[in-house]
Amino acid sequence: MVSFLRMIQYMRPPFILFSSTRSEALDYFQFLQECEPDKYRRFSGYNIVSLDAKMGKGIEYQDNMIYKID
Repeated sequence: MVSFLRMIQYMRPPFILFSSTRSEALDYFQFLQECEPDKYRRFSGYNIVSLDAKMGKGIEYQDNMIYKID
C-alpha cells in the first residue's frame, strides 16, 4: 500500500493506471474526491475501460484501465 501511495503522489496527467477489482485504486480516488478535493483535482475527469476476466472455474474479476489524457 505504501508503494501505491508513493506512486499516486507523483502521478500527474497524462497517466494510465492498470488495476482490477482486487485493487482499491478506484476506492482511493473516491476517497480523495470526498475527503481531499485539492489532491483529487489532478485525477478528476479520468476515464475507465473495464474488462470482465475469468481465471478458472468460478473465479471472475474485472480488469480496469484508468486513464486521463489532457
